[in-house]
Amino acid sequence: MSNTARNDCDINNGNKKRKRKEKKEDIIKNKKARGLEHINHMNKLVPARKSGPDCRCKRFKCYTKIDTRQREMILMNFNDIGNKNEQDAYLLGLMSASPTARHTVNNPQRFRLSSFSYKIRIGLDETVVCLTAFCNIHGVTIGRTRRLQDLMATNIPSPRDQRGKHTENRAKKAPECILNLIRYHISSFPARQSRYSLRDNPNCYYLDEELSVTEMHKLFLSMYHINVSFMVYWSILKKEYKLKFGLPRTDTCAVCNSYNLSIKCAALPETVRILQTEHKLHLCKAEKFNEIKRTKRKSTARKMCMLEFRLHAKLTITTYKNRRCLLCKTALVLCIWHT
Repeated sequence: MSNTARNDCDINNGNKKRKRKEKKEDIIKNKKARGLEHINHMNKLVPARKSGPDCRCKRFKCYTKIDTRQREMILMNFNDIGNKNEQDAYLLGLMSASPTARHTVNNPQRFRLSSFSYKIRIGLDETVVCLTAFCNIHGVTIGRTRRLQDLMATNIPSPRDQRGKHTENRAKKAPECILNLIRYHISSFPARQSRYSLRDNPNCYYLDEELSVTEMHKLFLSMYHINVSFMVYWSILKKEYKLKFGLPRTDTCAVCNSYNLSIKCAALPETVRILQTEHKLHLCKAEKFNEIKRTKRKSTARKMCMLEFRLHAKLTITTYKNRRCLLCKTALVLCIWHT
């Protein structure tokens, strides 16, 4: 077996976690925050964020004081933030509120309690601009700025992105009874804790290595005949349970792992057949040792007690594909006879 094939196999079968496909809504949120061109939830093409037209402000003359190169630099720095919460915090830092000095309407219910001023930061200098120029230069809508004004009026210093977190009018939300069925189904699978890495992972449980989230979801659909999406099942398993598949490396047989890795990476059929034969021989030896040990324990249960002192390594008994496999290391057995 070549070194290149072994290295490729190590990468594919290492301890790295599998990268799951990013959700569509997360992709849209990230691209929208970075100002990139993307396709929205309605399958419509949304162009990239760009600066708006001249505000033609006669009071501040905003676009006269800020040239084209500076506006492009401001928009580029704003897009590089890449997070909506941080972008809102940045915009809040460029806004200031003050009590309204004069009301222009006679209806008290329409009085504004605060007036807002806006500025653009270029290096260490700050330039006062109007609301239209403030929105056009940063490529944001006036509605987003109004929402930040409401947050500032209610003394909320750090805005939070609430998209997808509302609790009302969620037509696609799974009922609580179905979520309880999913929890009951996940808990019905037998799980066990690690034997030698329990201190490192005290709350982690391990399911059978032949299982997967996809297989568990298929079993749930066939058992209850309820149309539940895979993402709903996976989210419950991911958020509320600390489960893994298979056993950690400390609980598995090193010899079996070496044979399995070599068989997967072997290129020639003859090499695969030889490795499979050697692996079966290793399993037979382990099973024979286990049988002798069980027989001796039964025959000497009333005559003597057996003490095992582990010297160089741990004496590990594990299960590999429903077959008993023993990682045989040096051990000293001391028998004390009853008198």
